Amino acid sequence: MPPHQKTHAEASFTESRPVHHPKELMQNLCAPNTDVQSARMMGRSETALLTFRGTYVPRFVLYHRAKYDCKPQKPKAQFCFTCCSFGHRADIYLQAGVIKCKACGSLLDTPNQERACKLYCANCQGEHPADDPTCPAREQADSEASKAAYLKRAQARNTRKSPKRPDKSLLRMSPLTNTTSPEARASPGAREPACHCGNSTQAECQLWQAMTRVAAAPALTVTGEHEASACEESAARIAKRSLPRRTSSTQKRELDNPPSKRQCALVVNNHDIDFSELKTQISVITAKLEAATKAAEELEKKTEARFIEIEQKAEQSTSQLALMMKKKIDDSLKAIQQSQQDIQRRLDGLESTLSSAHRFTSPRSHPCASEANQRQRTLHSNNGDN
Repeated sequence: MPPHQKTHAEASFTESRPVHHPKELMQNLCAPNTDVQSARMMGRSETALLTFRGTYVPRFVLYHRAKYDCKPQKPKAQFCFTCCSFGHRADIYLQAGVIKCKACGSLLDTPNQERACKLYCANCQGEHPADDPTCPAREQADSEASKAAYLKRAQARNTRKSPKRPDKSLLRMSPLTNTTSPEARASPGAREPACHCGNSTQAECQLWQAMTRVAAAPALTVTGEHEASACEESAARIAKRSLPRRTSSTQKRELDNPPSKRQCALVVNNHDIDFSELKTQISVITAKLEAATKAAEELEKKTEARFIEIEQKAEQSTSQLALMMKKKIDDSLKAIQQSQQDIQRRLDGLESTLSSAHRFTSPRSHPCASEANQRQRTLHSNNGDN
């Protein structure tokens, strides 16, 4: 991820020695494998808040060559010790003279007024002080603060990726720069304060930020007669959020009573939102979706028919293969029987030949052998007589 697209990771560590200035922290801090972008003390506590480049939070940091454990910092809701409510601090509390007791939530005349109280939380109506860390209202406020911090980081990423700023002539069409009110005509030479960027006024920058949030937000489908009113209300609501806390009565009146439809048209990337064109595009997309659904159904039917055809062909080929194998086996058996018969005939011929040869070679049956035996007998008898 390139460096300009990395988010910031926040962590904290505790230092026992008093530290008063962020420059002292930055000069004596050292974090392994990451860069420290900013450092400051968290109020009057002994904990310092560090901001690192990227999403990596080291396990420890070195401060004055001493090792300190570093933990990820989770955003928490601000608690006012004057009115015992969430969302702001006591040093920027605007309602002067309103002091509440942390124990029971009742109004006090002085901050250090002593009185016997019954434990009652003004935020969750529980039996505990308002500054109890286990208060359900505090836990809910902390979770909302974490969500707000996440949305702020996401908005910052979307703002970095947004295109160039709109034209100033379109920005001056906003209700914030209306010069037809009596207060605006009373001071014709007055001019709105310039923004810190130096290119436009604060109202123009605020409207541009509001339109950027509208462009980055997900699209909403609005139908019927409420399209123009919904557009006007959303534009006025977003513009009111982008204003500073101290807003003049003229700007508040203009935001509560938005002008006509033409003046309240939202400008996003130098183009007006045309709901008729959006409806046409939606109808075209719906028609394409229906056509794609029909094509998918037809393809499914064709696929099923093809599967059935393949199964039938497979069954036919299996039966044909079985018949062919049976025929080959029968032919093989016939050939084996014929070979056995031939072998038997040959064996019979050999046996007859052997029997005839045996008769011919036996001494009793041969005529020459019988005559020789008779001559020997005669000679023996003659010798005996002599």
